[in-house]
Amino acid sequence: GYNAELGYFTQALDGVNPDASSLLLPSLGVVDARDPRFVSTVDAYERLLVENGLMLRYRNEDDFGATTSALTICSFWWAEALALMGRLDEAVAVFQRLIGFANPVGLFSEDVDPHSGRLLGNFPQAYTHVGLIHAAMTVGELLADDDASSLNLVLLSGGDGIGNVVDRPRIQKPGLALAGFLEH
Repeated sequence: GYNAELGYFTQALDGVNPDASSLLLPSLGVVDARDPRFVSTVDAYERLLVENGLMLRYRNEDDFGATTSALTICSFWWAEALALMGRLDEAVAVFQRLIGFANPVGLFSEDVDPHSGRLLGNFPQAYTHVGLIHAAMTVGELLADDDASSLNLVLLSGGDGIGNVVDRPRIQKPGLALAGFLEH
């Protein structure tokens, strides 16, 4: 639920813990991405859950103890949430940073150590790739709708696998972006 005192959606009704899964609320049709409650949630999560440019799922202890790694899909949810809020430049920056965590053949792990960049957890992780595709489609569609196709949205085909962005032709339509991803 939304905690008005804290200014963000929480992990549970009447809760206090932030949880990056709440970044999916607009995609699920629960709340509009420009709703002030959601905007304040994203801003709070950037302060509370982002470590070295990666979004942790949460910080409270669970059955495994304290969170030490960033669940990769959460950062893709973050990029998509920013795009849906209309903060396209930030969404592109987050997305481009994330693609640097793919291995040399473009695969992502379940988690990333936010301090070392080391890939952790299940590898490759299917749901991380689902998050990648959702974020790419959302950002691509909104860039096209915003007539911002001059921005260079770089997908996996635009990175060299170690975090460097390689100059590629501009993405004009999200379908082309996804086709470029699938070709590589």
